[in-house]
Amino acid sequence: MSFTRNNVILIGETGVGKTSLLRRFIDNVFTGNEMPTHGVAFRSVDYNYDGLQLKIAIWDSSSLPQYRQVSRLYYKDVSAALIVYDVSDRASYERTNYWINAIREHSNIIKYIAIVGNKLDLRDRWEARHVTRREGLEFANRKNVEFVECSAKVDINVAELF
Repeated sequence: MSFTRNNVILIGETGVGKTSLLRRFIDNVFTGNEMPTHGVAFRSVDYNYDGLQLKIAIWDSSSLPQYRQVSRLYYKDVSAALIVYDVSDRASYERTNYWINAIREHSNIIKYIAIVGNKLDLRDRWEARHVTRREGLEFANRKNVEFVECSAKVDINVAELF
């Protein structure tokens, strides 16, 4: 059987749920107590999409300052970047522009970039700090990237990301 290989990277600020999204997609679990990634973690999955067999290599990168240079080494060979922010944390949303610029600067073959608003299940709890769907969508349109909102916790739109 022939597979098409796709390299995907999850990037964004610490604590936005990158590892939780990856674990939900591959293992269909959510623990809620993931530790911050140190360096880069790797997972691979075979996936059938509309009859096409895909091998998806997913890099979960750390945003901790001491690992940013290491993480950037992985940008050059990714065809897709999922830039994740927490919908209940405005600061993580405001940093998405930094991550878009970083991936565009360091990737040789990027074909797809999506801004991903994670923790959709928390939006109503943090009304004073939340990022609206409209804000995310308008920003994505200005940056010419895709936009998705999801929740790793309650499994909303996670499979659609990948």
